[in-house]
Amino acid sequence: MSVCTTRMILLLRVEDVQNPTNGYRTKTITGQRKLLADVTNVGSNIQMNAVSLGTVYSNQIELREKMYKGEAYVAFKVDGSMNVYEIKSTVKGKTSEYRKLNVQITKESIEGVDSLV
Repeated sequence: MSVCTTRMILLLRVEDVQNPTNGYRTKTITGQRKLLADVTNVGSNIQMNAVSLGTVYSNQIELREKMYKGEAYVAFKVDGSMNVYEIKSTVKGKTSEYRKLNVQITKESIEGVDSLV
């Protein structure tokens, strides 16, 4: 049985920006949208398919189809700290009005995460 909680999540627009002085590339948050969504554990079939492809999903987020605009990152609080997750794949939700996002906690450094509310 999966555990489902409704959480306030942030869909993040992130751009890869090159520093003109040193040439290093950094990921920076350029925009965010706040909304409510259901966060659940990943089902065993989906997790086994992910493992066969070389990845492990952290959570599955279900939200309205109209709210998702192709963002690559999502953030929400877990135990009081803000965690950023990379959206690895999307699948259909419980009805055609919903979309499920399979996410994995990101190891990348993204500037602006500390200022998220």
